[in-house]
Amino acid sequence: MIDPRINLRLLDGFQYRRAGDVIDKLAVFASAGADALHVVSDFDLTLTAGKQPGQNIGTWDVMDELLPPEGVERHTAIYNSFRPIEVQGKLTSEMAKEKWSETLDLITSYSINIDDIEAAFLSVAKLRVGAKELFDICSSKSIPTVVLSSGIKNVVLTMAKHYKISPTHILSNELEFDRATRHVTGWRRDSLIHMLNKNEMGHAELSTLSKARPNILLLGDVPDDAKMVTGDTVIRIRVLDPRKGEAHDLQTTREVSFDAGYDLLVENNLQPVARITKWLANAVAGVRGISS
Repeated sequence: MIDPRINLRLLDGFQYRRAGDVIDKLAVFASAGADALHVVSDFDLTLTAGKQPGQNIGTWDVMDELLPPEGVERHTAIYNSFRPIEVQGKLTSEMAKEKWSETLDLITSYSINIDDIEAAFLSVAKLRVGAKELFDICSSKSIPTVVLSSGIKNVVLTMAKHYKISPTHILSNELEFDRATRHVTGWRRDSLIHMLNKNEMGHAELSTLSKARPNILLLGDVPDDAKMVTGDTVIRIRVLDPRKGEAHDLQTTREVSFDAGYDLLVENNLQPVARITKWLANAVAGVRGISS
Protein backbone atom coordinates (compact mmCIF):
# COMPACT_ATOMS: atom_id res chain seq x y z
CA MET A 1 0.00 0.00 0.00
CA ILE A 2 1.30 3.46 -0.88
CA ASP A 3 1.93 5.83 2.02
CA PRO A 4 -0.44 8.79 1.53
CA ARG A 5 1.93 11.14 3.35
CA ILE A 6 4.56 10.53 0.68
CA ASN A 7 1.96 11.11 -2.04
CA LEU A 8 0.84 14.41 -0.58
CA ARG A 9 4.39 15.75 -0.70
CA LEU A 10 4.07 15.74 -4.48
CA LEU A 11 1.31 18.33 -4.12
CA ASP A 12 3.30 20.88 -2.09
CA GLY A 13 2.59 24.35 -3.49
CA PHE A 14 -0.72 23.32 -5.05
CA GLN A 15 -4.32 23.76 -3.99
CA TYR A 16 -6.75 20.94 -4.74
CA ARG A 17 -10.27 19.79 -4.02
CA ARG A 18 -9.64 16.05 -3.65
CA ALA A 19 -6.03 14.98 -3.14
CA GLY A 20 -6.86 11.33 -3.70
CA ASP A 21 -8.17 11.94 -7.21
CA VAL A 22 -5.01 13.81 -8.18
CA ILE A 23 -2.76 11.14 -6.68
CA ASP A 24 -4.62 8.47 -8.63
CA LYS A 25 -3.94 10.35 -11.88
CA LEU A 26 -0.29 10.80 -10.97
CA ALA A 27 0.00 7.07 -10.34
CA VAL A 28 -1.43 6.31 -13.81
CA PHE A 29 0.93 8.83 -15.43
CA ALA A 30 3.96 7.47 -13.56
CA SER A 31 3.14 3.90 -14.52
CA ALA A 32 2.91 4.84 -18.20
CA GLY A 33 6.22 6.70 -18.12
CA ALA A 34 7.53 9.82 -19.82
CA ASP A 35 7.02 8.33 -23.29
CA ALA A 36 3.25 8.62 -22.82
CA LEU A 37 3.33 12.24 -21.62
CA HIS A 38 3.10 15.64 -23.29
CA VAL A 39 2.44 19.17 -22.02
CA VAL A 40 -0.15 21.61 -23.37
CA SER A 41 -0.05 25.19 -22.13
CA ASP A 42 -1.69 28.53 -22.67
CA PHE A 43 0.80 31.42 -23.04
CA ASP A 44 -0.37 34.85 -21.88
CA LEU A 45 -0.54 35.07 -18.07
CA THR A 46 0.06 31.32 -17.80
CA LEU A 47 3.68 31.12 -18.92
CA THR A 48 4.23 34.88 -18.66
CA ALA A 49 4.05 37.50 -15.94
CA GLY A 50 4.74 41.21 -15.60
CA LYS A 51 8.27 42.28 -14.64
CA GLN A 52 6.89 44.46 -11.84
CA PRO A 53 4.99 43.00 -8.82
CA GLY A 54 1.25 43.18 -9.35
CA GLN A 55 1.71 44.04 -13.02
CA ASN A 56 0.34 40.97 -14.77
CA ILE A 57 0.59 41.93 -18.44
CA GLY A 58 -0.48 40.01 -21.53
CA THR A 59 0.02 40.49 -25.26
CA TRP A 60 -3.09 42.59 -25.69
CA ASP A 61 -2.07 44.95 -22.87
CA VAL A 62 1.23 45.56 -24.66
CA MET A 63 -0.62 46.30 -27.87
CA ASP A 64 -2.43 49.15 -26.14
CA GLU A 65 0.93 50.81 -25.51
CA LEU A 66 1.50 50.98 -29.26
CA LEU A 67 -1.96 52.21 -30.30
CA PRO A 68 -3.15 55.82 -30.48
CA PRO A 69 -5.73 56.88 -27.82
CA GLU A 70 -8.62 56.24 -30.20
CA GLY A 71 -7.34 52.72 -30.82
CA VAL A 72 -6.96 52.02 -27.11
CA GLU A 73 -10.52 53.19 -26.52
CA ARG A 74 -11.85 50.88 -29.21
CA HIS A 75 -9.78 47.95 -27.95
CA THR A 76 -10.96 48.52 -24.37
CA ALA A 77 -14.58 48.54 -25.52
CA ILE A 78 -14.12 45.17 -27.26
CA TYR A 79 -12.40 43.68 -24.20
CA ASN A 80 -15.02 44.93 -21.77
CA SER A 81 -17.77 43.45 -23.93
CA PHE A 82 -16.61 39.87 -23.38
CA ARG A 83 -14.19 39.69 -20.42
CA PRO A 84 -16.85 39.41 -17.65
CA ILE A 85 -18.51 36.59 -19.60
CA GLU A 86 -15.14 34.88 -20.10
CA VAL A 87 -14.34 35.02 -16.37
CA GLN A 88 -17.67 33.34 -15.62
CA GLY A 89 -16.87 30.57 -18.11
CA LYS A 90 -19.95 31.46 -20.21
CA LEU A 91 -18.28 32.75 -23.37
CA THR A 92 -19.69 31.13 -26.54
CA SER A 93 -17.52 30.03 -29.45
CA GLU A 94 -19.40 32.33 -31.83
CA MET A 95 -18.83 35.36 -29.61
CA ALA A 96 -15.16 34.47 -29.10
CA LYS A 97 -14.54 34.20 -32.84
CA GLU A 98 -16.24 37.55 -33.43
CA LYS A 99 -14.36 39.38 -30.67
CA TRP A 100 -10.92 37.95 -31.45
CA SER A 101 -11.32 38.72 -35.15
CA GLU A 102 -12.51 42.22 -34.30
CA THR A 103 -9.50 42.75 -32.04
CA LEU A 104 -7.00 41.49 -34.61
CA ASP A 105 -8.60 43.64 -37.32
CA LEU A 106 -8.29 46.66 -35.03
CA ILE A 107 -4.67 46.00 -34.10
CA THR A 108 -3.50 45.41 -37.66
CA SER A 109 -5.30 48.47 -39.01
CA TYR A 110 -2.67 50.73 -37.42
CA SER A 111 0.37 49.29 -39.28
CA ILE A 112 2.44 48.87 -36.12
CA ASN A 113 6.09 47.93 -36.57
CA ILE A 114 6.55 44.24 -35.74
CA ASP A 115 9.90 44.93 -34.06
CA ASP A 116 8.21 47.49 -31.78
CA ILE A 117 5.63 44.88 -30.75
CA GLU A 118 8.31 42.35 -29.84
CA ALA A 119 10.50 44.89 -28.02
CA ALA A 120 7.55 46.29 -26.07
CA PHE A 121 6.57 42.84 -24.81
CA LEU A 122 10.11 41.96 -23.73
CA SER A 123 10.37 45.28 -21.88
CA VAL A 124 7.42 44.64 -19.56
CA ALA A 125 6.85 40.87 -19.51
CA LYS A 126 8.93 37.83 -18.59
CA LEU A 127 8.56 34.09 -18.39
CA ARG A 128 6.88 33.14 -15.15
CA VAL A 129 9.19 31.74 -12.47
CA GLY A 130 9.56 28.01 -13.10
CA ALA A 131 8.50 28.17 -16.76
CA LYS A 132 11.98 27.83 -18.24
CA GLU A 133 12.75 25.00 -15.82
CA LEU A 134 9.58 23.25 -16.99
CA PHE A 135 10.55 23.51 -20.66
CA ASP A 136 14.14 22.48 -19.96
CA ILE A 137 12.96 19.37 -18.13
CA CYS A 138 10.67 18.45 -21.01
CA SER A 139 13.44 19.04 -23.54
CA SER A 140 15.93 16.90 -21.62
CA LYS A 141 13.41 14.04 -21.42
CA SER A 142 12.06 14.45 -24.99
CA ILE A 143 8.58 15.29 -23.71
CA PRO A 144 6.73 17.33 -26.37
CA THR A 145 5.41 20.76 -25.38
CA VAL A 146 2.52 22.51 -27.10
CA VAL A 147 1.70 26.20 -26.69
CA LEU A 148 -1.93 26.99 -27.51
CA SER A 149 -2.47 30.72 -27.33
CA SER A 150 -5.22 33.14 -28.26
CA GLY A 151 -2.49 35.80 -28.25
CA ILE A 152 0.03 36.39 -31.01
CA LYS A 153 2.46 33.78 -32.35
CA ASN A 154 5.09 36.38 -33.24
CA VAL A 155 5.28 37.32 -29.53
CA VAL A 156 5.44 33.69 -28.40
CA LEU A 157 8.34 33.08 -30.78
CA THR A 158 10.12 36.19 -29.50
CA MET A 159 9.83 35.04 -25.88
CA ALA A 160 10.91 31.51 -26.79
CA LYS A 161 14.03 32.82 -28.53
CA HIS A 162 14.85 35.28 -25.73
CA TYR A 163 14.56 32.68 -22.96
CA LYS A 164 16.00 29.83 -25.02
CA ILE A 165 13.02 27.49 -24.78
CA SER A 166 11.81 25.34 -27.65
CA PRO A 167 8.09 24.46 -27.70
CA THR A 168 7.45 21.54 -30.02
CA HIS A 169 4.35 23.21 -31.47
CA ILE A 170 3.05 26.78 -31.26
CA LEU A 171 -0.54 27.40 -32.30
CA SER A 172 -1.51 31.05 -32.12
CA ASN A 173 -2.66 34.04 -34.15
CA GLU A 174 0.01 35.04 -36.64
CA LEU A 175 0.58 38.61 -37.76
CA GLU A 176 1.68 39.31 -41.32
CA PHE A 177 4.12 42.13 -41.99
CA ASP A 178 6.04 43.76 -44.82
CA ARG A 179 9.57 42.35 -44.83
CA ALA A 180 11.06 45.65 -45.99
CA THR A 181 9.24 48.16 -43.76
CA ARG A 182 8.55 45.71 -40.90
CA HIS A 183 5.04 47.18 -40.61
CA VAL A 184 2.15 44.84 -39.81
CA THR A 185 -0.14 44.44 -42.81
CA GLY A 186 -2.71 41.97 -41.49
CA TRP A 187 -3.11 38.56 -39.89
CA ARG A 188 -3.47 35.01 -41.14
CA ARG A 189 -7.17 34.23 -41.10
CA ASP A 190 -6.51 30.49 -41.03
CA SER A 191 -4.45 30.91 -37.85
CA LEU A 192 -7.30 32.21 -35.68
CA ILE A 193 -7.05 30.83 -32.15
CA HIS A 194 -9.54 32.15 -29.64
CA MET A 195 -10.49 31.10 -26.14
CA LEU A 196 -12.87 28.36 -27.24
CA ASN A 197 -11.20 26.68 -30.23
CA LYS A 198 -8.02 25.67 -28.45
CA ASN A 199 -9.02 22.03 -28.15
CA GLU A 200 -5.94 20.37 -29.55
CA MET A 201 -7.88 17.44 -31.03
CA GLY A 202 -9.28 19.93 -33.52
CA HIS A 203 -5.83 20.51 -34.98
CA ALA A 204 -4.71 17.79 -37.38
CA GLU A 205 -1.01 18.34 -36.72
CA LEU A 206 -1.48 17.36 -33.06
CA SER A 207 -3.83 14.39 -33.36
CA THR A 208 -0.97 11.94 -33.90
CA LEU A 209 0.87 13.32 -30.88
CA SER A 210 -2.19 12.84 -28.67
CA LYS A 211 -2.68 9.26 -29.82
CA ALA A 212 0.95 8.35 -29.22
CA ARG A 213 1.17 10.24 -25.91
CA PRO A 214 -2.28 10.16 -24.30
CA ASN A 215 -1.25 11.51 -20.88
CA ILE A 216 -1.42 15.32 -20.82
CA LEU A 217 -0.30 17.94 -18.33
CA LEU A 218 -2.42 21.02 -19.09
CA LEU A 219 -1.72 24.59 -17.94
CA GLY A 220 -4.10 27.53 -18.20
CA ASP A 221 -5.13 30.71 -16.40
CA VAL A 222 -8.89 31.01 -17.03
CA PRO A 223 -11.76 28.53 -16.59
CA ASP A 224 -12.18 27.86 -20.33
CA ASP A 225 -8.53 26.81 -20.67
CA ALA A 226 -9.54 23.59 -18.91
CA LYS A 227 -11.28 22.65 -22.17
CA MET A 228 -8.13 22.89 -24.30
CA VAL A 229 -7.95 19.11 -24.25
CA THR A 230 -10.60 16.50 -23.53
CA GLY A 231 -10.49 13.09 -21.89
CA ASP A 232 -9.73 11.59 -18.51
CA THR A 233 -5.95 11.21 -18.84
CA VAL A 234 -5.36 14.92 -18.26
CA ILE A 235 -4.03 16.69 -15.17
CA ARG A 236 -5.37 20.23 -15.44
CA ILE A 237 -3.51 22.98 -13.57
CA ARG A 238 -4.71 26.58 -13.29
CA VAL A 239 -2.26 29.42 -12.65
CA LEU A 240 -3.78 32.03 -10.35
CA ASP A 241 -2.43 35.56 -10.80
CA PRO A 242 -5.10 38.29 -11.00
CA ARG A 243 -4.98 40.60 -13.99
CA LYS A 244 -4.26 44.26 -13.41
CA GLY A 245 -7.32 46.06 -12.06
CA GLU A 246 -9.37 42.92 -11.44
CA ALA A 247 -10.69 41.87 -8.05
CA HIS A 248 -9.65 38.43 -6.85
CA ASP A 249 -11.70 36.44 -4.33
CA LEU A 250 -9.68 33.29 -3.72
CA GLN A 251 -12.53 31.14 -2.45
CA THR A 252 -14.79 31.97 -5.40
CA THR A 253 -11.91 31.47 -7.83
CA ARG A 254 -11.15 28.07 -6.31
CA GLU A 255 -14.73 26.87 -6.71
CA VAL A 256 -15.05 28.18 -10.26
CA SER A 257 -11.73 26.54 -11.17
CA PHE A 258 -12.58 23.13 -9.78
CA ASP A 259 -16.07 23.25 -11.27
CA ALA A 260 -14.46 24.01 -14.66
CA GLY A 261 -12.43 20.81 -14.41
CA TYR A 262 -9.08 21.85 -12.95
CA ASP A 263 -7.37 19.33 -10.68
CA LEU A 264 -4.77 21.67 -9.22
CA LEU A 265 -4.30 25.39 -8.65
CA VAL A 266 -0.97 27.14 -8.28
CA GLU A 267 -0.37 30.78 -7.38
CA ASN A 268 2.06 33.09 -9.15
CA ASN A 269 4.84 30.70 -10.15
CA LEU A 270 5.34 27.40 -11.95
CA GLN A 271 8.01 25.87 -9.74
CA PRO A 272 5.56 23.30 -8.29
CA VAL A 273 4.59 22.38 -11.88
CA ALA A 274 8.22 21.98 -12.90
CA ARG A 275 8.84 19.82 -9.84
CA ILE A 276 5.92 17.50 -10.52
CA THR A 277 6.89 17.27 -14.21
CA LYS A 278 10.43 16.30 -13.27
CA TRP A 279 9.06 13.66 -10.93
CA LEU A 280 6.82 12.25 -13.66
CA ALA A 281 9.66 12.28 -16.17
CA ASN A 282 11.88 10.29 -13.80
CA ALA A 283 9.26 8.08 -12.11
CA VAL A 284 9.75 4.34 -12.20
CA ALA A 285 6.57 2.39 -12.89
CA GLY A 286 4.77 1.10 -9.83
CA VAL A 287 5.09 1.85 -6.14
CA ARG A 288 8.80 2.67 -6.29
CA GLY A 289 8.07 5.49 -8.74
CA ILE A 290 5.28 6.88 -6.62
CA SER A 291 7.35 6.72 -3.47
CA SER A 292 10.63 8.10 -4.81
